[in-house]
Amino acid sequence: MPCTPLFSRTPFKNEQTFFNVFENGKMHFETKKNFRRIVFVLATLTLVSWYIYLTSHELSEFVLKNEVPARSPELLLVPTDNEPTTRPERVPSAFENSLKEGIKGCFVYFVNDANWVNARRAIREIEDRFNNRHYYPWVILSSVELMPEFEEYVGAMTTADITFAQIPHTAWLFPQGINLTRAYAPDSFTFRGGDLANVELSSRFLARYLSGPVFDHPILAPYSYAWLVSSTSSYPCDITLDPFLYMHRHNMSYSFVIPFRERLGEEEPTHPSLWDTSLQFIDTHPQYRIPQNQSLVNFITQGSKHGGWNLCHFLPGAIEVLDLRFYKSPAYQEFFIAIDEAGGFFYAGWGPEHVRSIGSTLLLPRSAVKWWYEIGVREAGLAYCPSDLETGKARADCICRLEENFERSSKSCLAEFFDL
Repeated sequence: MPCTPLFSRTPFKNEQTFFNVFENGKMHFETKKNFRRIVFVLATLTLVSWYIYLTSHELSEFVLKNEVPARSPELLLVPTDNEPTTRPERVPSAFENSLKEGIKGCFVYFVNDANWVNARRAIREIEDRFNNRHYYPWVILSSVELMPEFEEYVGAMTTADITFAQIPHTAWLFPQGINLTRAYAPDSFTFRGGDLANVELSSRFLARYLSGPVFDHPILAPYSYAWLVSSTSSYPCDITLDPFLYMHRHNMSYSFVIPFRERLGEEEPTHPSLWDTSLQFIDTHPQYRIPQNQSLVNFITQGSKHGGWNLCHFLPGAIEVLDLRFYKSPAYQEFFIAIDEAGGFFYAGWGPEHVRSIGSTLLLPRSAVKWWYEIGVREAGLAYCPSDLETGKARADCICRLEENFERSSKSCLAEFFDL
């Protein structure tokens, strides 16, 4: 008697499924080939499902173990008990070490257009080159109201504490004594090669605020030093020293990288009234006059006609680190009041870089001003590339060439700074 095969090769008749369930107690498939395909597909699906389960389970455990808590404005520099300890280098930080010496430093960035791309770029530059090893806090001052999304997006660029604040509305009010007709129609004055009438009034308000009132903002009250950050600056080298600690230990009040001269062809300086007002202040406040052998006055007068201002000033954004105690002092605050009463912010387009530069050189001794020859920077088309003091060549960690240095430019005032 012939054996009945377990799987019949006889085709199904009028059958819509793959097999006839029981025929003479046996299961029949259409073909052996189809059966193998079904087994292969089922086995593959089983293996894939099992792999997905295992990987998702392991991923979940990894995320739970390594998840970083969401940032909040109250985030402390010192890790809390429930904060992950995946960054052991954060404790102790240079900021915490500076606290032990009785100083506090911060970065200050001004936002006037809610452009978070520029803000993120500015913070990232500093973090990559310096602050990712130090964790100094950030202060973001804005001329406009910032949305929570902006704060979250920008705050993600740093692991240090970051605080946001708005410039008070009083900064946008005319001070007493300003001739509004003259302020709104400054058509008789040339401003950096253009008509001052084309400069937005809000920019003149902001220039006034950044020249003096900003130092009294409550958000800066806890700090001793401020590093003013620009979105247009870049840093070709790692910043290996700590400017805050250096200035504290050496009793410095102002520091810079690029001393810069404005040149306007054959024209006379566009801000003679600022210099005249500054000299009048020193004449009427002899208690603030620095002795000649310690003074920086030659830096801003050397080479000028009739002993006037030679237009040298410290380039803003190219690393300015300030001792806030000096800019809050009676000497500087009284100087600012005298400048403000002259109305030049609205009549003549005086900028904060001009006011801070002249105020610092007139009111500070030479020993209180530091040139950062150790720090490389690019700003406003100018660059400084530090050299290795032993070899005289560009530092190995710098992405720049010594040939780029602004000292080669006719706009450089470094020679005037050292010829004192």
